[in-house]
Amino acid sequence: MWIVNVIVNWYSELYVVVRWNSTISHFFNVKAGVLQGGILSPALFILFINIFIVQLKESRYGCFINRNFMGCILYADDIILLSAPIDGLQKNA
Repeated sequence: MWIVNVIVNWYSELYVVVRWNSTISHFFNVKAGVLQGGILSPALFILFINIFIVQLKESRYGCFINRNFMGCILYADDIILLSAPIDGLQKNA
C-alpha cells in the first residue's frame, strides 16, 4: 500500500538537531517515536499502543484481577507495566 511506504520513508529519513541556548548539535537520525505536534502522531501512537496492549494481554503476562487484564496502566504517553511474577517483565515476545 503506497500510504504505508510514504509513512515509512517519512519516518526513516527523519533527522533532527538539538538547540541548547545558542548551541546547535549535529544532525542525527531519529529511530523511534512520532513527531511532536505531527498531524499523524496521535493516530500512529494509538495504532501502536493498541497492538502493544493486545499482544501483552495475549501473552498472559501481567496482572489479572477477577479475570480482567491489568497488565498496564496508561495515561497520555506514560505507561506502567505490571506483572505478578518477577520474571514477567523480563520475557521476550
